[in-house]
Amino acid sequence: MRFDLPTYRSLLAASLILVVAAGIADALVLGMDRSLGYAGLLDRMPLTALLLLLSLLMLLLVASVVSYIGLFLCRRWARTLSWVSATLVLPAYGFLPVVGSSGPGYATILLATAAWGGALAMAYSPTLDAQFLPLPARSSD
Repeated sequence: MRFDLPTYRSLLAASLILVVAAGIADALVLGMDRSLGYAGLLDRMPLTALLLLLSLLMLLLVASVVSYIGLFLCRRWARTLSWVSATLVLPAYGFLPVVGSSGPGYATILLATAAWGGALAMAYSPTLDAQFLPLPARSSD
């Protein structure tokens, strides 16, 4: 099966659109008060540990956004950064409290994850690998 650049970018765009749609679905079904699990987080966790966790999550969020933009622009480093940020964010979820999610919101997040994973797998395909070659070095003449 041959993959092309428009299909790859469409999957990336679909994953972003589906994440936004999941947030909207949760807001419509559950209302805006989904943060009940965070109410006692300060009581259960020391402030230093909470700040460390939040700073780690912010770093991973920035890395994820940068890698998403890099994947869309076909930058070679973005493939590795995407795998690393996705792998590092999973253990951090264990330290967060349970937050409600609606059935449609959860299903949409699963579709978004599948679209993102498919796009990342396509980025490693032999057909698209040439798009991710490093830019030639400029001469300083």
